[in-house]
Amino acid sequence: MRTRRNIFVILAAVLMPWIAAFESFRATPWSPLFPIQLGFAGALFFVFVPKDRRSGLLRWNLRGFLSAMGLLLLVSFVLSFIAQFVFSGLMQLPVAQWDYMAYFKQIYPDMTKKFGVTGSDLLMFLFLVVMAPVCEELFYRGVFWETFSSTSRRLMYLGSSFFFALRHDSQLTYFWPNYPIWVATFYFIITFISGLIFMRAREKTGSLLPGMVAHAGINLILLTLALLSFKSIITL
Repeated sequence: MRTRRNIFVILAAVLMPWIAAFESFRATPWSPLFPIQLGFAGALFFVFVPKDRRSGLLRWNLRGFLSAMGLLLLVSFVLSFIAQFVFSGLMQLPVAQWDYMAYFKQIYPDMTKKFGVTGSDLLMFLFLVVMAPVCEELFYRGVFWETFSSTSRRLMYLGSSFFFALRHDSQLTYFWPNYPIWVATFYFIITFISGLIFMRAREKTGSLLPGMVAHAGINLILLTLALLSFKSIITL
């Protein structure tokens, strides 16, 4: 029974990047990833997590939140600085395939057109600050923990963070066939490390809520900076 459950969770983790890649090819006029991910995460959470443990996984812990948030801000700042310095310095090309900020400048106006939103709409906020943290923490730190914690702590940390990073990287197939390899490398590294931080918050606090709120917080900060930086582009 446990083996079947492990296989099912891994298959679900493999499916998530394919869904993100599918929508990134602009095969759909909207984003199916978050509703599908919410359905998967919610269903698996209620099936695999015992009823008497669910309430404890949503217990608040201020210290855990502050620790996770501080680490996320530090990692984001340091790696973003390194990425900008290395990519811009080596390539000297303000294009999305090499330059991190050029990537965001290109993808944001396209995203707003594809999803039918503007920088002032609540839909982008709903996707990135509400649905994404809830879905991803329930699945990658909730279901993964319950499935693999008794098997291998290292596998649980690395596997969860790997699939978390892979799911985010698969969105860059939006630029296919000019896949932004350097941006993808940076994006994978920063989301992989973020996954480790979220998993650490889950382990130290015994709850998903501190990591979930920290996840929402870092997404809110990044979304706000993006909207402020690219406002003239987004509203075209």
